[in-house]
Amino acid sequence: MITSDSFYVYIFSWEKVVKNTVDLYNTVSKFFPNTYIINSSKNNKLPIDTDYQIQLTNDYFYGGQFQTAINHIPKGKIIGIITGDVVPNSDWRAILKNSIDALSTDIGIYAPSLTNTKHHTGPYRRRLRDSLYHVNNTDCTCWFISPKIYTSILYIPFYNISNLGWGIDIICVQEAWKRDLHVVRDYSVKINQPKGTGYDKEQAHWQMKDLLHYYNNSQNKIDISKQQIK
Repeated sequence: MITSDSFYVYIFSWEKVVKNTVDLYNTVSKFFPNTYIINSSKNNKLPIDTDYQIQLTNDYFYGGQFQTAINHIPKGKIIGIITGDVVPNSDWRAILKNSIDALSTDIGIYAPSLTNTKHHTGPYRRRLRDSLYHVNNTDCTCWFISPKIYTSILYIPFYNISNLGWGIDIICVQEAWKRDLHVVRDYSVKINQPKGTGYDKEQAHWQMKDLLHYYNNSQNKIDISKQQIK
């Protein structure tokens, strides 16, 4: 049975969002008791319990933080990722309830609706049930991922290949589909995030290409080894 204790939530913090991250932590942790801050800012004295802080150096971006999270989480737990610039005043009680309901079924990735996502929210959405719709990409600003998915990609050195994080969402979605798990966005709850990025998008794009190349080659090797075993 999935409960709030089944989730380990990681808030990714960096220099410009430290204050908002702390406010976000104080709000989210009321509903998700296993909430941690993965802090890549120089400020390593955030005013929260130090047991719930993971301090990295400031050269860690989303990819490195994601790798840290999936290696930190206890076995069998559902992982939640939230970027530190998300506006805290969302309905986290509803997000917890709906994510429990979703991930107790054949859903592998669940996310609330992000107001300014670049991933389409147009008329071609296909409804799964209630307020849940199939999407090709949930957006990785705030999402919850089954252990069946992230445990299959622990071998990937995200920090070394795509430290800026592009491509992680694509890989997780593909891993979900391989397992016949649905990838959904929940349009009954919304989160907000300021527009804009503070990193080089061209560099992120090339890192994504390298990451997908690494992943696809790895899958080919896995397929070959399965054939040899047979």
